[in-house]
Amino acid sequence: MWCLVMWLAAVSYADDIEGRYWNPDHTRQVEVKLNEGLLTGTIVWVRTPEQHDQLGQTILRDFQRAGDRWMGGTVVSPVNGRVYSGTVWLEAGDLMMRGYVGLPVFGRTARLERVECLPTSKDSHCKL
Repeated sequence: MWCLVMWLAAVSYADDIEGRYWNPDHTRQVEVKLNEGLLTGTIVWVRTPEQHDQLGQTILRDFQRAGDRWMGGTVVSPVNGRVYSGTVWLEAGDLMMRGYVGLPVFGRTARLERVECLPTSKDSHCKL
């Protein structure tokens, strides 16, 4: 019975991480999905035409679940294309993403807020 409860909790947690998230300065949205057990994140919305070339970029790649975190993947900067090792986890419904070179202590963490609604126009009630 205990194993069933733990398995259901793990499945629920895995599904909870999927969704759309704002980058820290609310200029991009990243859609996070599970595909064959791997977590990926792709830019699906940008605020300005100058960022249009970033649409479709996969910036979170190949993260595998390890307890309450996702590890072993890479984080790609949409601005300069640099690739970092990374760890991803949920905290209060938001996606926490730590990118680093070498050891995690030499990295930085960003909070990506979960998107509550989708901006469709300038008149949208969504917080931009």
